[in-house]
Amino acid sequence: MKSCVIFTLQGANNIGAFLQAYGLMTVLKRLEIDVKFGIYPNDKTEKSNLLAKVIRYIKTGDIKKLMYKVKTVSTYREIQSTLPTIDMYSNPFFDYAIIGSDEVWNIKSDNFVHYPSFLGHDINADKIVAYAACGNGVTTGDFARLLPCEDFSAFTSLSARDYDTVKCVEQVSKRTVMRVVDPTMLIDDFDIDIPQCPISNDFILVYSYGIDKKHIKGIKTFAKKNKLPLISVGTYNSWCDKNVVANPWEFLGYLRAAKYVIVSTFHGTVLSVKFNKQFVCFAGNSSKVRDILSFYDLMDRNVQGLENVDTLFKSTIDYTTANEIIKQSRNLSMNYLREALGL
Repeated sequence: MKSCVIFTLQGANNIGAFLQAYGLMTVLKRLEIDVKFGIYPNDKTEKSNLLAKVIRYIKTGDIKKLMYKVKTVSTYREIQSTLPTIDMYSNPFFDYAIIGSDEVWNIKSDNFVHYPSFLGHDINADKIVAYAACGNGVTTGDFARLLPCEDFSAFTSLSARDYDTVKCVEQVSKRTVMRVVDPTMLIDDFDIDIPQCPISNDFILVYSYGIDKKHIKGIKTFAKKNKLPLISVGTYNSWCDKNVVANPWEFLGYLRAAKYVIVSTFHGTVLSVKFNKQFVCFAGNSSKVRDILSFYDLMDRNVQGLENVDTLFKSTIDYTTANEIIKQSRNLSMNYLREALGL
C-alpha cells in the first residue's frame, strides 16, 4: 500500500479545518493509500501563539467568549484524535506528500506556524503535491517581500481552491496552477453517521466570526418576525439566542436541520451549498468567500449594503446550476489528484 503524508491545519479548532482534512483523508483511503498528518510535536512557537490568543481574549474582557473557546478546545480533542498523525522530526519517507487544503499559503497570517513543509520543503517523498491550498488574498508582492526566493519548485503538481491564489502562485512559480474544489466538496459523504440535531423546532443557524452591527439588527428583526430562534453553532455570537459548542459532526447535524442558515466564512458557505441549504452570506471584503459564491453561481446570496435579509430568504435558491457545477468540478478535481499521484 502506498503512503501519504498531509500537511494542513487540521489542529485548528474550527469546523472547516477538521472537515477539509477528514474529507481529503477519506478520498485517499478510498484510493487505498495509507494516510498520516504531518505534525511537529512540542513546537514552542505553537504554544506561544495559543497563549497570545488567550491573552487577547482576556484583554478585551470577553470572558464568555473565552470560556466558549475553552470548551471548544476540549470538545475537539477527542475528534481530532481520529486523524492519524506522524512526527516529522524523524524524517520519515512517504510515496506522496500533499500540502493543503486551507490557508497553508497565507504567509501573512499570524494565526498559525508557517512550517517549511507548507511550501514543500524538508519533506522526504517521491511526489509533493499541492491540493486546494489557499493564500487568502496574499499577493506576489507579499512573496517578494517575505519569501523572495520562493518559487514553488519543490512541488511536482500545483493546485489551489480559489482564483486569487491560482493567479498569485502562477506568477510566482511561472507554472500552471489547477483550480480544484475544497476537499469537503470532493466527496458526497464523510463515511460517518451524522448525529441528529437535538432541536426539533425550526431555527436559524448562524456560523460566523463576526457580522456588522448594522446587519445584526436586520437579522434579529427577521428572526423575531418569523418566530425563529437564532442558534450560533461552532462560533460564539453574543447577539444570538443560544451559542452551542459542537464538534464538526454535531455541527453538520444542526446544519441539515436548520430552516435557514446565515454564514460569513468560507467553509460555512461551502457546506451550505453542499447540503443545498437556504442561506444568506455576509462575505464583506473576504475574497475567498466572494470567490466561492461566484464559483457556484450564487453571488446573489451575498448581502450587500443594508439589503433586507427578509427579501433574500424569501427568494428560494434553485440549486440546479450549483449542483451541476459541484458534479463537474468534483470530477475535474479528482482527475487532477489521480494524475498528480500517478494513479
